[in-house]
Amino acid sequence: GSGSGAGVKILRVDDEYPRIMGFRTQYKQIDVTNDVDEAIRLLSLYHYDRLFLDHDLNTEPRVGRDVATWLAANPHVLPDLSIVVHSVNVVSAPKIIRELVASGREAVWLSFPRLILGEAVPA
Repeated sequence: GSGSGAGVKILRVDDEYPRIMGFRTQYKQIDVTNDVDEAIRLLSLYHYDRLFLDHDLNTEPRVGRDVATWLAANPHVLPDLSIVVHSVNVVSAPKIIRELVASGREAVWLSFPRLILGEAVPA
């Protein structure tokens, strides 16, 4: 990718506002929520090219994995969605990836420091 993010529509499920604000400067077409039900509603209603998913959203018992579980159970929804799990949760992140990949979805796990360097943008 060019790294500009031009024309790429992104949904970010996150609760860390400093991270989100930095992200907004990189991508113009981005929706952000830390609410699991809102994320699922957005994914079911609108087109997104890429999903950036955090696990720990400070909305327990609802967590980012709930979004992944819904996507895995609904493979007809945005089948070409590129999913980047950017959680630092070393227990949950690999489980999220396994669940998504097992359902046929494209998903990668990148911890957040690498995101800042722009490495998280698949070509």
